[in-house]
Amino acid sequence: MINQLPTVISCDEVDGGVVLALAIDMDIPCVQGHFPDISVVPGVAQVDWVMQLARRQLALQGRFAGMDAIKFQQLLRPGMHCQLTLEWLEAKRQLRFRYVDGDAVFSSGRIHLAAS
Repeated sequence: MINQLPTVISCDEVDGGVVLALAIDMDIPCVQGHFPDISVVPGVAQVDWVMQLARRQLALQGRFAGMDAIKFQQLLRPGMHCQLTLEWLEAKRQLRFRYVDGDAVFSSGRIHLAAS
């Protein structure tokens, strides 16, 4: 688990989920050493943020059971702002996520949770 989350600027409820406006601090620890010439938020940190924010904002329960359709399409960097959409599909026990800024998609995917 990554100990530091991006700053949540706002949280809007939508049908089946939430849309979070995020600010990624310049000194966020997860980017240290990733990479020396250009700081990038690692994919593992993005997935961890999804899990932590979904548990907090949607009160999700259950253990991680896998993920699929994970795509990292553009670099997410410190100092950037983005929106994170979290959609919970209870019947499938599936959490869909998508980091965007306007038309730019940074990453997206599906995480499966097993019942506790």
